[in-house]
Amino acid sequence: MGRGVFPETEEIFMGHDYENMTLKQLELELKRLGNVLEDLEDTFNFNMANTMDHHNEAMIREHEDEMDEYRQQINRISRLLNERKDASKKK
Repeated sequence: MGRGVFPETEEIFMGHDYENMTLKQLELELKRLGNVLEDLEDTFNFNMANTMDHHNEAMIREHEDEMDEYRQQINRISRLLNERKDASKKK
């Protein structure tokens, strides 16, 4: 995690230095992370409901931790976007 691609510039963003990203980059990263999280949740839910594989607690915890990481990054970007939009309205 932590690598985002911005198609309009093909710029690759490494890490989580969201404070230095533009509003457009933040919006694109938010969308990308949302899509990744949705795919992870769909895959996890499908595997839990529709496979006969043995699901041990460690595997389940690992998937939940990964999804939680994405949720935290999404929340962080959302807060930053809201702060920046509020600040621009006050100008």
